Amino acid sequence: MLKKTHALFGMAIASLVFRSLRSYEYIVMTGIFAVLSDLDTVIGLKHRDFTHSLSFTFLVSLMLYVASPKGYELAWLSAAIGILSHLFLDSLTRGGVPLYHPLSKKRYSLPLVAKHVKYDSLTANLFFIFISVFLMVKMMQGVLIWNPT
Repeated sequence: MLKKTHALFGMAIASLVFRSLRSYEYIVMTGIFAVLSDLDTVIGLKHRDFTHSLSFTFLVSLMLYVASPKGYELAWLSAAIGILSHLFLDSLTRGGVPLYHPLSKKRYSLPLVAKHVKYDSLTANLFFIFISVFLMVKMMQGVLIWNPT
């Protein structure tokens, strides 16, 4: 998927998770973390390797859990949501993701969808952009506010 798709999808999920906080900072932060995995090529790593794994998700989240400044105690959750949303979207493509790297380099993808979707598929990217924008607009309108109690 494209970076803008990753960012918007992560932000849409965060808007559901952080709805009761009424804090847009965590939503924006999640959008940034949703593209973090794709910085692998910028720093000279192989694309869709360690930065596309559950280990990377755990490591980044743990670092933020330990080091987050006062007022941003849930930054670790933003990181986890953002990176996991990235892994989910990339698992919908032919390339899949190495979820258990470094223990295993086997790539996982959702078989019914992935064999038909390239990472730059216009249809798939537009679909997830539409869903993401729809969810965020509904959250802002208060339509999807849900109280499980």
